[in-house]
Amino acid sequence: MAPPTQQYWQASESRSGQRRRRSKKSSRRRRRNRGRCSAEAAKAISVASMACFAVIGFLTALILVVSENWWFSTALTYLPRTPYAIPPAILLLCAIKWHRRAIWWNLASIVMVIGPLCEYRLPLASDPLDGVVSSNPTIKVVSCNVQGFEPDFSTLLQEISTINPDIVAFQEAVADDSLAVAYFEDWHKVHFEEFWIFSRYPLKQVGYCDALPFDRYTALTVEVAHPAKTFYLTDLHLMTPRKCFSELRPTSILSGAGPQEVEHHLALRREESLLTRAFTSSVDPSVPAVVVGDFNAPSSSSLYQHDWGDYTNAFDEAGCGYGYTAPCRDHSFWLSGTPWLRIDHILATPHWCVRKCQIGHLNGSDHRLITATLSLRDMQSADSTVAESSSH
Repeated sequence: MAPPTQQYWQASESRSGQRRRRSKKSSRRRRRNRGRCSAEAAKAISVASMACFAVIGFLTALILVVSENWWFSTALTYLPRTPYAIPPAILLLCAIKWHRRAIWWNLASIVMVIGPLCEYRLPLASDPLDGVVSSNPTIKVVSCNVQGFEPDFSTLLQEISTINPDIVAFQEAVADDSLAVAYFEDWHKVHFEEFWIFSRYPLKQVGYCDALPFDRYTALTVEVAHPAKTFYLTDLHLMTPRKCFSELRPTSILSGAGPQEVEHHLALRREESLLTRAFTSSVDPSVPAVVVGDFNAPSSSSLYQHDWGDYTNAFDEAGCGYGYTAPCRDHSFWLSGTPWLRIDHILATPHWCVRKCQIGHLNGSDHRLITATLSLRDMQSADSTVAESSSH
């Protein structure tokens, strides 16, 4: 029989061995559980990433292809789009930790959102001065919906001063404003209803468009007597789509009344846009023309493309970035003073070459201004461009 001390150490070693064996078993069990959880997490992230990519692709098709041909995609067209990048951004972080193969699905989703879905633009013209003769007139145009000269028209005038334009066109300038009258005191001007056009060159009113769908004036055309070449300029303001979106509530969507109201409003907007386009096309097509204003539709909209897509869009041609112009007012669900749509445009006939187009940075109005520098092409180049455009 072993001494008591030896018996104690033998028992102690036995218990330590048992604890080590139990610890190893427990550790192996935890590793297996962690491995099982990691595998399940990787699978879930992979499925979620691919599903997210598919959903964003579907939304992109709805907004850019279906667009304003269906009430639901019409509503999506006028909502902020950058939040669609949040789910793939979260999944990207999860993929970095648990399933790196899914990183590419999420990167592709994010690129799809910040690129085509949010309508990021890069200058298209390979040679912006192609066909331009140095002696041909170059003009700098500014357009802005001034929202009744609120909230801070002086800020808008400061920004216009830095641009030093040749022509300024306002929309929603219904009443005379003392600041505008004083600033443009020595300019030529035409004021009709909500439209106010200022020019360093003589102006002559050509006509206006009285559109029946909403019983309102939608455009004003003037003749600009530039010393080198007379041209037409049309200042327009089309109806906003947002007035019908307030009808889209859960109960009205289930009953069908909300979608029906959106479709009805959309049909009236289509008719108004078509009538306004017919008005702008009623002038001599051989004379260069510029169309500016608040179209209340992004250039990707099917409504815009149907009626105005054959014009050269200055920002699509020579702008860089998103070019969002509205809305700049405070919102309960969005960043204050941060627009998310580009609905103000400067369009040109093929006689013009767009050299530059930019969006303002200050919020003197609910809309940010848009400015473009245009140069007339030489006559032979312009005629061939016009003929090519007409053949399409």
